[in-house]
Amino acid sequence: MSDYGSLMAADINDILTAIRNVKVNPDLQLMGNKLIIYGAGNFGKDVFLATVRKGFSVIAFLDQNAKSGDHYQDIPILRPDDSRISQEEKANIPVVLAVHNRDVEIYPIIESLKTYGYFNALTPVILFDLCGDEIGDRYWLTSRSYYRQQEDAIRECFSVWDDDASRNLYRDILKYRITGNFDTPSIPDRRCQYVPADIPTWEKPLRFIDCGSYNGDTIRQFLDMGIPIEALAAFEPDPDNFLKLTNFIREKEYMIDDIALWPCGVYASTDRIAFTSGIGESAKLCPLGNTIVQCVALDDVIPHFRPNLIKMDVEGAELDALLGARKTIRENIPGLAICVYHRPADLWQIPLMIRQWDCGYEFYLRLHAYNGFDLVMYAVKR
Repeated sequence: MSDYGSLMAADINDILTAIRNVKVNPDLQLMGNKLIIYGAGNFGKDVFLATVRKGFSVIAFLDQNAKSGDHYQDIPILRPDDSRISQEEKANIPVVLAVHNRDVEIYPIIESLKTYGYFNALTPVILFDLCGDEIGDRYWLTSRSYYRQQEDAIRECFSVWDDDASRNLYRDILKYRITGNFDTPSIPDRRCQYVPADIPTWEKPLRFIDCGSYNGDTIRQFLDMGIPIEALAAFEPDPDNFLKLTNFIREKEYMIDDIALWPCGVYASTDRIAFTSGIGESAKLCPLGNTIVQCVALDDVIPHFRPNLIKMDVEGAELDALLGARKTIRENIPGLAICVYHRPADLWQIPLMIRQWDCGYEFYLRLHAYNGFDLVMYAVKR
């Protein structure tokens, strides 16, 4: 076996061993079933309600910016150095880190808590073991036992990636999802999402399909970087976001020759689907949504667009949207920039599916935010 093959086999075995050794019910030393929650935002409040339903007693929330008298449902919101939590409580009561977003890095929080005497911090992965059945999947966050059913696909996907950076990131992301440990946190590239400097560049000028355009932020980034856009087809189903998108494009339309803005979602078929709107960039297709939106298959509506780049950030509908663009992709072999963090299995299902289409792509994986968020698969024509 080559050195590369040996290293890849070791990485695969490392991950598979971690999967097989998962203990979904952590053996916590609780003081009277007590917990402390770090984070008093929306996720922290959801965690509070979930842990209470599971029979835990939350004695406090922790927040670095807490002010005197802050509370939620009669539970005080305190700074980590607050003396009302005794040293014994700090040392023994688990602190669950209710921080699950792209902007706040967890590893420094854990190290900071140690300086105050909190030595039992539980990452969101371990938190899910306590109350995941109550809070439900959140983006990639799910029960660690789920990965036991996915060993074959996880193993196969190791062979998809075309550089060491991608293989190492794939391994590190999986290790965190499975173990909950932050031994070697991955450092995100927060500057160059969709145009990372260390992969082959996109063909220019762009003929760009932007799925999940939000307010035009990616288009703005490309134009600010001096990347020419010859033709643009932008899809955004949320009405508030679409209005922001159209207002932005009016300011920049002189920079793009051919523009089509679609107030629609993208999906495997052309249909009307339930949607949760009014929540900014997190608006998404959802069976319990508060409205209905028109969705389209890209193959149905722009069959002659001839894209050379397709970006998808569609809050968990990426795999279905790709199925609706299969003909367009196979005929044009555009560059692909596809988010693979909204659902747990996207990390391997999406690259494996695209590879099956035999388009001759090279595959790369890059991280653009903290905690496994803004994780993007890039496919580049060889």
